[in-house]
Amino acid sequence: MRLVPALLTVTIALGSVAMPRAQAAPAKSKKAAAAEDTAATEEAPAAPADGPPPEGTEPGDGTEPGDGTEPTEPETPPEPERDPKLERAESLFLEANDDFETGNYEASIPKFEEAYELLRDVEGMNEVRVDLLFNLGQSYWKWFDVDPDIDHLRKAAQTFRNYDKRKRLDPKYNPSEVDNILKAIEAQIENEERKIAERNRPVVVAPSGPTEEELRREQRRRTTRGLNASGNALIIVGSLSAGMAIAGLVSRGAYKLILDNQTTNTGVTLATADEDARRRRGFLVSGQIAFAGLVAAAIILPAGIALRVTGAMRDKKDREYAREQDKEREKLKDLEKRDNKKVSLEPRLGGFAIRF
Repeated sequence: MRLVPALLTVTIALGSVAMPRAQAAPAKSKKAAAAEDTAATEEAPAAPADGPPPEGTEPGDGTEPGDGTEPTEPETPPEPERDPKLERAESLFLEANDDFETGNYEASIPKFEEAYELLRDVEGMNEVRVDLLFNLGQSYWKWFDVDPDIDHLRKAAQTFRNYDKRKRLDPKYNPSEVDNILKAIEAQIENEERKIAERNRPVVVAPSGPTEEELRREQRRRTTRGLNASGNALIIVGSLSAGMAIAGLVSRGAYKLILDNQTTNTGVTLATADEDARRRRGFLVSGQIAFAGLVAAAIILPAGIALRVTGAMRDKKDREYAREQDKEREKLKDLEKRDNKKVSLEPRLGGFAIRF
């Protein structure tokens, strides 16, 4: 892992934005200045008042040669103000670089990101911002070594792709290094996705084969359920048949009463021939329905009741057998607990005490 591109570029670029501070000339002592002024006055020839000033003096400096006054020092030009965003970005970069070198990759990421955003509005920092993407991708990649979260790898791959996309605008850029990094990250992502799929895959445990006794009991339970269902169905059908027989008997009685009342004591029929024929047919059909219902109920109801009783008896035996099996299992568990208990000897006065 390296942080070379952004480190070199940021160090050079950030340092070159601000102008170097101007250095003031060293101040001279009063005696040295007076001696220089005296020597200049002695050596310089006299000049007319309207001529140029004598050698050794500067126009407008407010001094006369040889008068013993201290010359005025030149003023230091004010330092140019640096962009506060640039200073903050430089500070964040140095802090993030220190965090990266000490292995605190999680702390370096937000600092690289903030520095990247701060340089967005600073003129001439586009290349530096692109190089910060490389450092950010390295931080995400190395963070995965500390915290194996697949999202770190995905963010690292995306950051390196953004870096590669912007650097390809430079004709001198060699993409081989970033291509190799992306291949390595994609291989890690594929490996992690396979591990996650294996962890999330449901574990199917094949049940052990049932014993012959279990198969026999299961077959018995199925038979019992079939008997109960068949018995219930026959009881319902038999009950309907009995109801149909009762309805037929009631209808037959009603037709008989009508037929008896429509004939007078002298044998004269009050109803018409069609009505009389219809009533007689109703009387006969009602009798047939009542007879069929009685026969069906007499056959079906007892069969249904018998099946239901048989199923209930078998069900009762099955429940008793299940309770016995539960008791046997409880006994086995108690025996296992007793077998697993440890026996300890505790020293007492006059011997040992055995504790279970």
